Amino acid sequence: MLNKLNSKYTKNEVHFIFLGSGNVYKSIGINPMATLQTIIKFVFEYLRCIPTKNMSLLKSLLKKGGDKSNDLLCSLTFDMHSHLLPGIDDGAATIEDSIVLIKALIAMGYKAAITTPHSMEDSYRNTPEIILGKLAEVRQRLIEEGIDFQLDAAAEYYVDSFFEENLKDNNLLIIGKNSVLIETSYLNECQNIFEIIFNMQSNGYQPILAHPERYIYMYGRHQWYQELWDKGVHFQVNLGSLLGYYSPDSKLISEKLLKEGKINYLATDIHHQRHIRVMETARKSDIFKQIIKLPLLNESLWNSHQFKTLS
Repeated sequence: MLNKLNSKYTKNEVHFIFLGSGNVYKSIGINPMATLQTIIKFVFEYLRCIPTKNMSLLKSLLKKGGDKSNDLLCSLTFDMHSHLLPGIDDGAATIEDSIVLIKALIAMGYKAAITTPHSMEDSYRNTPEIILGKLAEVRQRLIEEGIDFQLDAAAEYYVDSFFEENLKDNNLLIIGKNSVLIETSYLNECQNIFEIIFNMQSNGYQPILAHPERYIYMYGRHQWYQELWDKGVHFQVNLGSLLGYYSPDSKLISEKLLKEGKINYLATDIHHQRHIRVMETARKSDIFKQIIKLPLLNESLWNSHQFKTLS
């Protein structure tokens, strides 16, 4: 059938098929009882000649039949917050753990990830050298096992004096073009957070606040979210929060941020195998299907990312 289409029809005529003429279906030997969705998928996947301006029409037609949740799942293929590197924080303990978690991400539809080990003064004093060294080990294992997955690394920076030193020296691992993932204490208010955000932006960095729904000191003080948002801080919500995995309050805050359209990124923040089932369940939840309809920046972040070349 592919040869018939290639030899007999021009791109304009294939476009006409895409728009849906039953007579054309018959003329090229396609079962007239086949669904329009099947025809569209065939033309789109194998010929790749649908004009760009008609992509929105294509998507709307595809969503008229079949499993809509699968369409939504396929639109989130890049994870920008995880703990996959072995032995340097509270994430994967061994390289075998790393591979198990990566295989789980692949099974959920992910094709790439920028993993983000903790960097904090008191617990995990991870430097770019330490992080990139572990990244090289995991990349090599992926090659050895023939696993098709694009992996890079940055960090989840705890806002403390160690971070401020690295910020001053421009010694930060970035995501995308200029984004830096930061976190604060869950319990205690970061007194100089707005000063740090200002300094980050002055140095050309885009702050991304990891899991804003999990900071207990911000509960009941919703003006904090608004002020951070107004300052240009991007918000990254954890998949587990959609189920209340961390706490009922984190779920409520996620729902409020969703309602207000204040979610820029959705990420797994996966640490260990216990999180796998949580991620799988969260991606099937109703709130996930709502969040995925937001103009999330996951894919554009990956598209702007400069893949790190390791020696």
